Amino acid sequence: MIHVEGPLRAPVTGDLRRRIRKSIDRGDGRIMLDLSRISDLDAAGIGELVRVYNMIVAANGSLQIASANRRVRRILDQVGLFDLLSNVSVKNSS
Repeated sequence: MIHVEGPLRAPVTGDLRRRIRKSIDRGDGRIMLDLSRISDLDAAGIGELVRVYNMIVAANGSLQIASANRRVRRILDQVGLFDLLSNVSVKNSS
C-alpha cells in the first residue's frame, strides 16, 4: 500500500513515480494507492497517475486505488480514469 498525502500536482508528482518504481524494483506486482489524503489534484497529478499506471502495467503488475476522497474520486470520474485506475486485475497481456 502506498499512501499519498497532500497535493498531487506539478511540483510533487515525481515523488509518487519514485515510490512506485521502488515497489516495482522490489518485485511488488500488485500496487495499491491510498489517495484518501490528497488535498488537491490538478492536470499534472492526473498525468502522473496515468504515468504510474502505465509503468505498473508495463511491469506486468496491477494497480488499485484503495481509497480516494470524494473530491479526488469526482475529478477522476470526470476525466474517465477512476474505473481504469481502480481495476485490480489490470495486467499487461504481452
